[in-house]
Amino acid sequence: MSHPIILSLLVLGAVVFGGLALSSIRSARDLIRNGIRTLGRVVRFDDAANDGTIYLHPIFSFNDSAGQERIVRSLVGYSQAPFSVGSEVSLIYPADSPELVEPVGDLQWTATHAFGVMFFLCIGFATLLLAIDYFGVPLGP
Repeated sequence: MSHPIILSLLVLGAVVFGGLALSSIRSARDLIRNGIRTLGRVVRFDDAANDGTIYLHPIFSFNDSAGQERIVRSLVGYSQAPFSVGSEVSLIYPADSPELVEPVGDLQWTATHAFGVMFFLCIGFATLLLAIDYFGVPLGP
C-alpha cells in the first residue's frame, strides 16, 4: 500500500473518530442542559456478562415528566453495585426518552465519555504528526 493511501485512511479515520467524539460531547452536554431530573428508587439489579466479567445494571422506578411510573433498566453496568435495592437515587433522562434514564453524576458514564474523547483526540494528533512527517516538515532537530 502506498503512503498517500495510508495517509488518506488515517486522516479519514481521524475525521470519523473526531466526529464521534464531538457527537458524544454534544449528547452529554444536551443531557446536562436539557435533561429531566427526577428522584427514583432502585428496584433490583440485572446482571450481564461481558468478556467474562459480570456487570450489574440497576433497575430504576421513577415517575416521568408526565407523571407516568416507569421501570427502566440502566444502560450502564457496574462491576460492584453503587446503590442498594430500595435506595433513592437522583436520575436524569432526555426529555423525549425516559427509557435512557441514568443516575445524576454517574462517574462511570462520565469516565467512559472522557476516555473516548481523549482517545479520539490522540488519534487526531497522531494523524497530524504523521501527515507533517509525510509531507517533509521535520519533526525534530
